Amino acid sequence: ADLLHHYVDVHFARAFRYLLERLEQIELLNGTRLIDAGMAVWYNDNGNGPAHAPSNIPHVIAGSANGFLKQGEYIQASGVNEANHAKMLNTIGTAAGLRKDGDAHLDDFGDPMLPKGVLSELLA
Repeated sequence: ADLLHHYVDVHFARAFRYLLERLEQIELLNGTRLIDAGMAVWYNDNGNGPAHAPSNIPHVIAGSANGFLKQGEYIQASGVNEANHAKMLNTIGTAAGLRKDGDAHLDDFGDPMLPKGVLSELLA
């Protein structure tokens, strides 16, 4: 089973690389590249393959969403209960331009029992 997971990961990595190459090729009217104006996200649904753990799920975010997100760094979000999938989705949505009333960051996606907000470690 582990070997099969390896082949699946390699396939998705190649597909993600192809997407990034295409996004880098597209130049916008203001001279920036599409990948820099937006972002592409790749992550596994589970933290450790066959065991299907819901924690320690790595995410790859390419593109800064016009400078909203840090780039070129490995970032480990702090706290087991603080870093959750809902916060990641709030962060991605906010980076994409979605806002609450008053231009506030998204903070209410997902399970209302989990901590709210964005992953501030990812913000530029």
